[in-house]
Amino acid sequence: MVLCPAVFSGGKGHGPAAPVPPLKQLPKTGCAVCDTVDALLALEPEYIVEAASVEAVRAMALPVLRRGVNLVILSIGAFADLTFYEQVQQAAREGSAKVHLASGAIGGFDVLQTVTLMAQAQQLEETAGIETHTGARGFRNTPVWAEHLLTDTEKTTVFTGNAKEAIATFPAGSMWRWPPLWPPPAPEITGVTMHSVPNWVG
Repeated sequence: MVLCPAVFSGGKGHGPAAPVPPLKQLPKTGCAVCDTVDALLALEPEYIVEAASVEAVRAMALPVLRRGVNLVILSIGAFADLTFYEQVQQAAREGSAKVHLASGAIGGFDVLQTVTLMAQAQQLEETAGIETHTGARGFRNTPVWAEHLLTDTEKTTVFTGNAKEAIATFPAGSMWRWPPLWPPPAPEITGVTMHSVPNWVG
């Protein structure tokens, strides 16, 4: 196992993708700790597991796959960008490597498939939605940040759009591991609403 906690930190992001401690402060685990993708690849792993963010996938997928290293991806929202998706496919072919989509909610695909078939049978519009609630500080260093969020006394809706737009606005968000974000055109038909909630605990 290889830990790579500092490659994609740096203080920017949304919610759980916030900075990690400096390498020297991390507890000893018996695993190698790498602070660059090159250092990670120098260990010649057979598999690398991404559990960071869309930004991390964009930064590491192509060089990893071209080196012939298999890649397990949780942040499948990275593939809402079809150009990037095609680049990943080509890199995997060049390196004879494989990409595994391993969302923690992967079982949701079965439910979505059933709902989709039901919608088609009844000639209904196919839509899905994500609604999130979080404290104001979770939106720091994002395009929607405003100081008044810290003093608001009522819930404030800070973002409304589809998943593709949300991924572009919050690329460090951990929610982009959710099954409805794959395959295309799911990001275009998945609505996203984000709320800033005073005194949020969760």
